[in-house]
Amino acid sequence: MKKKHICAALSALFLCVVPVLRSSAVSKENISVPKGWLLWHSYTMYEEKDSQLYLQNPQGDISEITGDFINPMNGSFGNSPDEIAFMAIDENADEWDIFLYDDKTVTNLTQKSGYKNEDPKWSPDGKSIVFKRGYLNSETDDFTYNIALIDVESKEIKMLTESLYEDGKFNAEDIVLLQKWLLAVPDIKLKNQEATDLCEDDKLNVFDICLMKRKLLSDKPEQRLFA
Repeated sequence: MKKKHICAALSALFLCVVPVLRSSAVSKENISVPKGWLLWHSYTMYEEKDSQLYLQNPQGDISEITGDFINPMNGSFGNSPDEIAFMAIDENADEWDIFLYDDKTVTNLTQKSGYKNEDPKWSPDGKSIVFKRGYLNSETDDFTYNIALIDVESKEIKMLTESLYEDGKFNAEDIVLLQKWLLAVPDIKLKNQEATDLCEDDKLNVFDICLMKRKLLSDKPEQRLFA
């Protein structure tokens, strides 16, 4: 009989404690919410191109970053919350560009470049931004990307990858593409002509093809080239 009383008492105590614990768990007063600046984008569907970019300060005030662009996304903080890089479609040029939000002023850093500029990320010192730069490759019927770096102050862009292809490697396909371009094959474009100019004479010709073949053979002597 004594055991039954003890069990009943413990059961009653458990029933009293559980609701208190649950009530405490959902209480807003006991939830630790991270404080700081928040940056995010939101859209219904990617194809709709209706993304919006939002900024929230530590006090919880939310503002939208707007300008002469649509579909902003993939924002990245610089050295301060007042300095933000993001990608968006330029309304006038209808191309993806890298934008800088600096103390509520928005600047297009890659305006009318003719490329698809995406996914900006700040350098640790906050002086430059690295991003993807792509173009529509008629050979693959898809976008081919290289990695670029832009100096925020001067807006000077430096290509970090020199390959014409997305894999970032110099290969025989680069040679074929240059040959077709020199033969004026329709719809063939060289977006990175500076990287293709191995002779460094500001001209693209058969001598560059020869150097490309020599370079490929020296890197992989066992590889068989096709021309």
